[in-house]
Amino acid sequence: MTREALAAPARTTVAGARAKPEAAKALPAGRAAGFTLVEVLVAFAVMAAAGGALLGLQAGSSRALRAAEQLHVAVALARNELALQRLLVGAESGPCSTAVAGPGWVCEVERTCAAGPLGPCALLGLRVVVGASGGREYELRGVAFPALEGLP
Repeated sequence: MTREALAAPARTTVAGARAKPEAAKALPAGRAAGFTLVEVLVAFAVMAAAGGALLGLQAGSSRALRAAEQLHVAVALARNELALQRLLVGAESGPCSTAVAGPGWVCEVERTCAAGPLGPCALLGLRVVVGASGGREYELRGVAFPALEGLP
C-alpha cells in the first residue's frame, strides 16, 4: 500500500453504492463555519420588528382592558343607583353615593314627574349619569310608578 492510501480515511460501502468524496463536505478555502455579520444584523432586525408589533398589541389590549373595567364599574354603579331610586320612598334628584365605586367617580340622579290620568305625578322618570372624573359619562334611564315606590 502507498502512503496516501494509508493516510486516507477508510471507506465502507454497501454493495453497488458509491462513496461520496469527503471533499464535497468541506468548506471552501478561507471560510470559517458560522454566521456572517450581515446575517446576524438581518436576524436582529426581524426580531426587533416582531417585538415592536407585539409591544403595540400589548399597549392596545391594555387600553381596551382599562376601558372595559371603567364601563363595568359605571354600569354596576348606575344599575345599583337606579334600583335604590325605585325602592327609596321620597328620594330626590341630586348626587348619588359613589362609595362602592371608590374615589374619582361622579354620579348624578335626575327624577322627573309626568302627569297622567292617575294624578300630577303618575309616572316617574329616572335618569342616572355615572362617569369617572375626566372620563366618559354613561347614562341609564328607567321608569317607576310613585304609587309603587318602596315595593320590591
